[in-house]
Amino acid sequence: MHNFKEWIIYAVCFLISGVFIYFALHPSQSDQVTIDNERNIAVLLRSSTDEYWDYVRKGADHAALEYGASLQLHFPKDDGDVDGQVRIAQTILESKPDAIILGANSDAEFADVLKEADRRHIPVIAVDSKLTSGPTTAYIGSDNERYGQEAMKEMARLLNYKGNLLIVNYVSGGINGIAREKGANDEVINYPDIQSVSKVECSSDIDECKNTIMDHIEREHIDGILALMTTGSISSALALKELDASDKIKMVGFDSSIQLLELLQEGELESLFVQNAFSLGYLSVQYALQAANGQSTSHSLLRDMTIVNKENMFWLKNQKLLFPVVQ
Repeated sequence: MHNFKEWIIYAVCFLISGVFIYFALHPSQSDQVTIDNERNIAVLLRSSTDEYWDYVRKGADHAALEYGASLQLHFPKDDGDVDGQVRIAQTILESKPDAIILGANSDAEFADVLKEADRRHIPVIAVDSKLTSGPTTAYIGSDNERYGQEAMKEMARLLNYKGNLLIVNYVSGGINGIAREKGANDEVINYPDIQSVSKVECSSDIDECKNTIMDHIEREHIDGILALMTTGSISSALALKELDASDKIKMVGFDSSIQLLELLQEGELESLFVQNAFSLGYLSVQYALQAANGQSTSHSLLRDMTIVNKENMFWLKNQKLLFPVVQ
């Protein structure tokens, strides 16, 4: 554990040094966005405490500084507070921003907000989660259904294509969790000897989720766990650690955090599907400014995820995913 934390410090120092070298050798890309005057961009994300969303915010802050934009940051009380996020979005509309960046925690509930933004000609950039209930200017994120399929393929490989599977998702589903679970369910039918025997729906309470997962492991024969969201990934790995069961039960998760990476290095899980959250924040501001200035943007900018495991987590090419200081 001590060596891992030391490596984190070295990695961050290395990346920060690289930032200065990069900007010394490469001119700014701000000429890609025509700025008539300082634009006011409202940013509504799902969480102010989650590490993933903190990286999204840092990416947005960096782009705003580079392009001379003003960001107004907003967050609900927690990731599952759909009603609170919708209320904030309605307030944002009344403030008449030049564009809105929206990391929504649900889809259907935002239909009226999206339609009203369109009526007022306010561009909406959906980040991380794709919205279909109303018009958006662009979506920046991953194809979550596809990566649900890819995660199931990885799980099948680890199980040697047979065994009993426990799926862990967010209690409210969430846009990404629903899409990933659909992809996983579509893929698992290709493996007749893998049975999805149970499903756990977790809240943001890691201890509660961990205890529920432990109960399933103790009551049922589980060979693999597929966790589709951050909380479920942390909780599943902690459950396996507490039960000393990681040598018998394979686990695949999503996203990354310092805690998850420590558990990965300890061998409590096999694989994580990771995307560059910093890049999502940066690109969302770039797209918001382009839209606010009347420039055309592509409707979807799909970002890749990378499978990170104990063997490749220290590779230099993966450092910018695990510690996305700057692009």
